Amino acid sequence: VFLMSTPQDWPEGWPTPPFKFDFTDMPDGSIMWNACLVLYHYLVSTPSIRESMVGKRVLELGAGTGHLGIGLARIGCDVTCTERQREMGPLLRSVEAETANPGPGFGKLRALELSWGKDGCEESKEVLAGAPYDIIIASELVYLEETHDLLLYTMEQLASHETVIWSIFLNRPFSFLFFEKMDDQGVFDLELIKDEDVDYMGLEECAIHKIMKYPKKSKADEVPPSA
Repeated sequence: VFLMSTPQDWPEGWPTPPFKFDFTDMPDGSIMWNACLVLYHYLVSTPSIRESMVGKRVLELGAGTGHLGIGLARIGCDVTCTERQREMGPLLRSVEAETANPGPGFGKLRALELSWGKDGCEESKEVLAGAPYDIIIASELVYLEETHDLLLYTMEQLASHETVIWSIFLNRPFSFLFFEKMDDQGVFDLELIKDEDVDYMGLEECAIHKIMKYPKKSKADEVPPSA
């Protein structure tokens, strides 16, 4: 049973759970999507996951103002937060403010432009040059059906068979369609984290997935059996 109190290591200035809505208006005019805080808390409060992330190269897709990525940099991750061009301003300001005075144990943090899909990946040479990443974070990214193929392509390009992708989303009209499409594609293995293992902090119809590419087939697997 989880207690609805401020979690340990909760960054100063973040909204305090429990949450009644899917987002919080911040004093600086930005929006904090509360699902990203649920995912952050799950990752850093699960000892085995937190220990495995320290020092690892983390890519956050659709980072918004970068709150989740900043939180992971504070525990020692090497974080690259990405956004499309028109959303880069708030993200850059957040990253610059955070890196101006990093605390003890701080990892690395940068912000880079990235649009999803083949064209976006090819244009974002710096992001592509860092691939494959150890961990990819995808928080509240699957609510628009028209972006599903672009996001799937991007994940496939930037992940290896050792990359762990952590996804969280609130159930919206098209959200589950993304995971059905991902499953049908046959590239990624999806694991839905059990509800009893997550403190959703008041959010309803919320789900976390751990996603990895299926293991590479060996040449022996690819050779058809002899008649």
